[in-house]
Order: sequence, then structure tokens, then C-alpha cells
Amino acid sequence: PDEEQRPQWADLPAECRREVLLRLSDPRDIEASAEACEHLAALAQEQRIWRELAQYHFTPQQIATTMQNNPGKDWKTIFTLAR
Repeated sequence: PDEEQRPQWADLPAECRREVLLRLSDPRDIEASAEACEHLAALAQEQRIWRELAQYHFTPQQIATTMQNNPGKDWKTIFTLAR
């Protein structure tokens, strides 16, 4: 197909771009994606991304302990502190 007719990253709905981020298991990949693409930058700030990343890497007990020791912190901070 003609280059102009090919779907572009920006043409994807935000839900699809979010699902791509949710498939990344390394926080460095999420941060690099955010730096490379403005469409991903906003999504990479969503709490859901960091909550699911924390749940992937840490046990419920580790997350609970980190949250108890750091009340009111967002999920990105919880993820960083739990490392």
C-alpha cells in the first residue's frame, strides 16, 4: 500500500497503545517509549500501567508493605520503592 494509506501509530486508539505499554515488563522500556513517543508519554503516566507492572514484579505482601510504609504514594513511586 501507499505510505499515506498505511496505518500510523498515531491512528491507533489510545486503548491499543495502552495495551502495548501493558505488555512491557521492564520499566526502562516504558520510560524509553514515553521519551520516544508523545502518544505514549501521557499513557506512561497512568496509574494502571504502574500498578500492573508492580503486580507483575512483586508479591502482594511486598506491595502491601511498601504501601503501608509510604501512604498516599502513586503506583510509579510504589514500584520504584519496592525495587
